[in-house]
Amino acid sequence: MSSKNLRLGFDVEMNKTSKAMPLYFKPWTTAKSFRVTPTSPLPYMSDALTSLSFYKVIHWLYPEFTAETAPKDTCVRFWNELEPGPSLFENCRERIDSLRKTLPQAHVDTVKKFEGVFVGAFKAAFTPEGVDLKVLSDALNAIQYFEEEMRKPLVYNFQFSFSPEIRNLLQAVESFLFNLRSLIAADLNAHVRDTSHEGFKVDPVSDYLPKADYVVSDALLYFQFKKLTTPFVMGQKTDVRIEKLLVEPLNKAFFQYTQNACYLVNALPPEFLEQLGPGEAEEALYHIQMDWLLGTDSGLLFKIREELYGLENGYDRVFWPELRDKSYLKPAHLHISVELSESDVFGKKAS
Repeated sequence: MSSKNLRLGFDVEMNKTSKAMPLYFKPWTTAKSFRVTPTSPLPYMSDALTSLSFYKVIHWLYPEFTAETAPKDTCVRFWNELEPGPSLFENCRERIDSLRKTLPQAHVDTVKKFEGVFVGAFKAAFTPEGVDLKVLSDALNAIQYFEEEMRKPLVYNFQFSFSPEIRNLLQAVESFLFNLRSLIAADLNAHVRDTSHEGFKVDPVSDYLPKADYVVSDALLYFQFKKLTTPFVMGQKTDVRIEKLLVEPLNKAFFQYTQNACYLVNALPPEFLEQLGPGEAEEALYHIQMDWLLGTDSGLLFKIREELYGLENGYDRVFWPELRDKSYLKPAHLHISVELSESDVFGKKAS
């Protein structure tokens, strides 16, 4: 092995009764622990990024930790180059900051309190010996409690931000969870009969925001509803009969059938959509959804929560409902060993 190469190995123990429910992640931390000859990384690096993000989390939580097979500087450098999340976050930052200036912000002390809770929850699951994925339910409970304390849903929430240090930890956790699921999808696809019809896919956007274009259409309709009914429910022209018999039932129906669209409209400053034409509003609402998912701390926390739901209930219940009918797919423990070279990570820049 070249001195510039990095060998990464780990086991993933699966639930025997579920096709897609990982239980434990166990790294190979010494050269002697490598039981499988390392191979080249998968095309989208999910095997390498699962391991690299694990070490990034561990180095954050346990600064004194060292591993013979995973030097800290090399792991961090390779992860920073391969993981697109942080750069996408920064690319959205200017637009998000511009929007946040017009909105009330959550109390700093409340956010700070939960930063400590999150660190404790992740430290309970992530240890240098591996990750007990069942224990991550504590982190899921912490996120749900945080949402309750905010008194606003995480989805399309622009009203709080974490410290850069906590954001760095959460980005590494999200990378670990997403790439672990990607790796399991790759293994499942190795056993399906025809990947063009039965393949399992992962997508960093639609897995969390399915049918974003539908949400735009519903949001425009809800916005017009609010705009037209405002004179009947505010000020001197308030009409109690119209409010009780028409506005309230319709508003309830909107939230019942187009909940995300309602959250999106209500999360924005009232004047934001009013100053845009129909075509501009449609485009703006779509891009705002993407900016929220990829460039806010609430979007980051939302993605982590969805992945934790998948771990707790099985990926088939959250991301791959079509998996339930595949009787020929059996859960199997994974033993992964990959070797990363400078050219794998940096391409021509390494030569």
